[in-house]
Amino acid sequence: MEDAATALVAEGLAVDPQAIEGMVFVAYGAILMMVVAPLFFYLLSLRKALTFASAENRKMHPGLVWINLLPPVSVVWHFYTVLKVSETITSILGNQRGDGGRFFGLAASLAWLGCWVALFWGEAAPAWVLMGRDELVLATLVLWVFYWIKVGSCNSQLQRIYNAQQAAKTESSPPP
Repeated sequence: MEDAATALVAEGLAVDPQAIEGMVFVAYGAILMMVVAPLFFYLLSLRKALTFASAENRKMHPGLVWINLLPPVSVVWHFYTVLKVSETITSILGNQRGDGGRFFGLAASLAWLGCWVALFWGEAAPAWVLMGRDELVLATLVLWVFYWIKVGSCNSQLQRIYNAQQAAKTESSPPP
């Protein structure tokens, strides 16, 4: 920061170094929110799928999806979450909605794992990871969005079933 401010002062442009630091802080905050906000709504969608399931059909507690916010843990936990959410969806809807997003979810998880391998191994990563780092990140995002869309479409059907079950419970219960 000081080198940039010193260079600007040398060119005759007086800039307060604290102002530059503030702008950088705001820029980092904006970038962080652009990443965290979609992740938050994605996890809400997964949680909603688990919440609409009855206790006997639910394969995972809805609150456990938030473990995916822990970056190193999420690499492995996302596989588990995808499997349990898809099992929950297929236990309610059967095969009428396909695999409950399992294919796209597992593919996104594998691509996410590949991104972490490329990040931490650097140049020592396997050649298939290094040759297409940018393509791998793009593929991860595309597969993740496809999985999210699939779960979202199943959520609308799960919500209809849940609402029908709640209405049936209300009608069958005797008045107080």
